[in-house]
Amino acid sequence: MITVRLSGGLGNQMFQYAAGKRLAGKHGTGLRLDVGGLANAETPRKYELGAFPVEAEVFRESATRSRALRLGRRLGLPLFTPPVVVTESTFKCDPRVLAAPAECELVGYFQSARYFEDDEAAVRRSFAFKPNGVASEDPFLDQLKGKTSVSIHVRRGDYLSAPGASQVHGVLPLSYYRAACEHLLQRHPEAHFFVFSDDPEWCKGNMLDIAPRVTCVEHDAATTAVRDMGLMARCRHHVIANSSFSWWSAWLNPSSEKVVIAPRSWFRDGSIDISDLFPSDWVQL
Repeated sequence: MITVRLSGGLGNQMFQYAAGKRLAGKHGTGLRLDVGGLANAETPRKYELGAFPVEAEVFRESATRSRALRLGRRLGLPLFTPPVVVTESTFKCDPRVLAAPAECELVGYFQSARYFEDDEAAVRRSFAFKPNGVASEDPFLDQLKGKTSVSIHVRRGDYLSAPGASQVHGVLPLSYYRAACEHLLQRHPEAHFFVFSDDPEWCKGNMLDIAPRVTCVEHDAATTAVRDMGLMARCRHHVIANSSFSWWSAWLNPSSEKVVIAPRSWFRDGSIDISDLFPSDWVQL
């Protein structure tokens, strides 16, 4: 059994699942997702993969298991042998994860398609959008049809409010988005840009003039992260933020003709090697 300790929001959970899915497939074993730590993070999270047809057992007893292990050790009663824990040691694709044994627990973010590139089809099946995520009759899809649509993702939220996220990532400048739009307009002068954000009001005040045709996508109380991801994935091209959420929105677009613009500044710390983060055909600005 492969166990993956989930952390972060939807995009991070997808990377963690994908790495575990590939490893479980390699060994012909099951996959279990430990969600016990999601609510205890600096930015509390919830389990979000239920919107996809993922194939895994959701495990919610990590705290209970830890207490049982401690009690067993004190009493000299080995209740069970804990699995080998494989912790990601670098942001680059870690070969120890690819070679992990059939009984192990994975801990990390695993933000690289290299972790699952030899099982890409299975990962895409796992992340097919359910009808209640992005229905074919979603009214916003009508705005995307017939246009050279480009999704723009603007991540603000916890990148401003949470000290940890702000120190690690930080918000991208408007100059990045302007340069990305200019790059796409050179190839597709008819492009229509659709802005998706966790701060749509800020975008309406700051993003409408970055290109000739810009629409800030409105949200309502029923809007979910999965719906936004699904709509972004249905655009023809993509301008992503330094966010795993928009990475997946672009990756899930299966078109071989898509243009994806990604930021060179994924982290504030420019010394972190992100060479395994982006597919080779994505453009970094």
